[in-house]
Amino acid sequence: MSQIDPTSWSALLEHARSIDFFERPEPVLARPGDRIIHLRLTVDGRSRELAINDPYETPDLARLVSLVRRALNDRQVVTPETMSDEMIARLVASMPNTEELRTGRWSWEQD
Repeated sequence: MSQIDPTSWSALLEHARSIDFFERPEPVLARPGDRIIHLRLTVDGRSRELAINDPYETPDLARLVSLVRRALNDRQVVTPETMSDEMIARLVASMPNTEELRTGRWSWEQD
């Protein structure tokens, strides 16, 4: 499990809003040899996936990709050793059938 550093996340969201990420038109079709980066952001109930061509069409899109990479590279890795007892308890409580998972008596039921 990992968490994105709040400072990196704030910078990413601020830039996404400043370039109208959720409203901007789709980029032009990629040319042969272009890399395509698929970026999905979900913020405040709004979600959008944008296919961004590399080389980038605008410096704004290049900065957006850079901020995403920074946020993912700077994320904080959370392990049981770094979690408080309260955090572990909340995680376990959020899982379905925690007793079955804990004791190994668990089966996948399909409807």
